[in-house]
Amino acid sequence: MTGKFYEIDLLIEGEIILEAKAVDIMHPVYDAQIISYMKLIDKRLGYLVNFNVVRLKDGFRRFVNNFWFYVDNNPRGRETLRELSASASPRLKQKK
Repeated sequence: MTGKFYEIDLLIEGEIILEAKAVDIMHPVYDAQIISYMKLIDKRLGYLVNFNVVRLKDGFRRFVNNFWFYVDNNPRGRETLRELSASASPRLKQKK
C-alpha cells in the first residue's frame, strides 16, 4: 500500500478532534499530529489529552485552527489584536 493513513482517535459531534495519549513526555510531534488532522479535515477545535498525569486537567491542551483568520474577520478583531500585541510586548521584552 502506498501513501499515508491518518486515524483520528475521536471526532466529537463531527466538529471537535480529540487525540488521546498516555505518555511520560509530550513530544512536539503530537502537537503537529493534531494540527495536521485539524487542517486535513478542516475543523476549528482540537484537544490533545495526556492521560498519564496526576491531575487530568494538567493533561489537556487545546488547539484552534485558523485562529487569526477568525480574528481578522471580526470587525473589532484587528483593533483587539493590536491591543493584545501592545500589552504583550513589554512582557516579551523582559523575558529576553
